[in-house]
Amino acid sequence: MFKEVQNSLTDYGKILRKSWESTWNHKSLWLFAVLAGGINSGVIFHNLVRGTWRLEPTDAWSSAIIEQSIDGLPWLLRYLQEIFTLEPARMIGSLAILAIAVALFIFLSIAGQQILVTGLTQHSKSKRVIAFSKIVKEVRHMHFWQLFSINAFMHLSLALTVLALAFPLTTLLGAAPAMESLIYFAFYVILVPIIFVVHAFSMFAMIYTIRHNASLHEIVSRSWKMLSQHWLAAFELSVLLFFVNILVALIGSIITLLTIVPLGIIAFTSTAGGSMTIAIGLGIMGLIALTIFSVIVGGAMITFNYSTWVHLVERSERSGILPALEHTFLRIRKFFAK
Repeated sequence: MFKEVQNSLTDYGKILRKSWESTWNHKSLWLFAVLAGGINSGVIFHNLVRGTWRLEPTDAWSSAIIEQSIDGLPWLLRYLQEIFTLEPARMIGSLAILAIAVALFIFLSIAGQQILVTGLTQHSKSKRVIAFSKIVKEVRHMHFWQLFSINAFMHLSLALTVLALAFPLTTLLGAAPAMESLIYFAFYVILVPIIFVVHAFSMFAMIYTIRHNASLHEIVSRSWKMLSQHWLAAFELSVLLFFVNILVALIGSIITLLTIVPLGIIAFTSTAGGSMTIAIGLGIMGLIALTIFSVIVGGAMITFNYSTWVHLVERSERSGILPALEHTFLRIRKFFAK
């Protein structure tokens, strides 16, 4: 049994290695990955517990549950409240600026997704490093509305799922606080499969949309077939990808901390000595360095995440992967069948 499981892990290791090679050899895609990450980082479970951290026991339906269930909604509502307190002319201008900013953000994110997946797909097919100019040429036209629909479906489905589960959860927490652990466990048991199915289906649909320029019906059919046939391999790989991202984030945080602390000490010493210029200069330098570091690491990891999904699709279409859990279940069934 352990040999078969090791073979499955070896297959996943090969996918992750190829994904890192694609990422390292196409650094020109990292900036577009940062744009794509604005709406989808490629990691399924990284937002899994955000909504539950902020939920509190309640016995009534309230706007607070909605705000806590949809990421970013509290900030948007507060901003809109501030806009509606302005004079009519300034209010209209502020709303117009907000609409333009949101539209630009969505457009750049979707453009980043298309360029990123196009480059990674070309590399997966040819096994060669693809020049950025050739990647741009491969983007013959934008699949804006298809990709917009896929991303909207993913975010709305996840938000509505958390929202639908949030009210029963908070109500039970208020009625039976002693059962908090059991309630949260049940919540995750329901939420995890839904998040996985929605996100994995959306990733497959995004890849097929960019690769094949097919009709919506064909994209949905291909994506659902891929998910239904290879869901366990996709789940296992997405878990590995999640922990890889956690590890990189931890290392990045340590590096940031080791950089900021010495700069803070020097700035504090300079301020105590009456030299504000040095302190301000160090603050600006630290902010610039942190921004550059975040863009580089974030771009590389998002490229790696997308590349992993592209290589998973390519491998699944070619020969498939027998998941480690399936190996284990088959062995257990044979053992009890004797």
